[in-house]
Amino acid sequence: MQVKTCRTCKKLFQYVEGKPVCPVCRKEEDRLFVEVKDYLRTHRNATLEMVHNEVGVSMKLLKEFITTERLILSEGSPIELYCEKCEGRIYSGKVCDKCKEEQFKAVEGASNELGAKLASQQANKSASQGMHGRRR
Repeated sequence: MQVKTCRTCKKLFQYVEGKPVCPVCRKEEDRLFVEVKDYLRTHRNATLEMVHNEVGVSMKLLKEFITTERLILSEGSPIELYCEKCEGRIYSGKVCDKCKEEQFKAVEGASNELGAKLASQQANKSASQGMHGRRR
């Protein structure tokens, strides 16, 4: 375990995993999340500013709930969020499903290409070692 400084209250705490926030601040974030979720359930036309003012949660934390996909907006929500790549409308996260799929395919393609290249290099290395053999 490591000792880290809480991102929220700046106190030292024993860090285990995840977001660098102490247990007290994490519990407060969880409480605020439940309040935000409940508020949005009963106020379907609420904007981020309304949630911020009524619940008392920071805009930064509200946006974090959405971009980390902890909070998923409904399709009719007036809260507008756009894909960082294509600027299409999304309801959680940072990129739309189409762009996620494209990113996945690009990484998968690069991984397959690298795997083939390494296999080819290994085969060439084995073939060249076999030709020279060991002297006795």
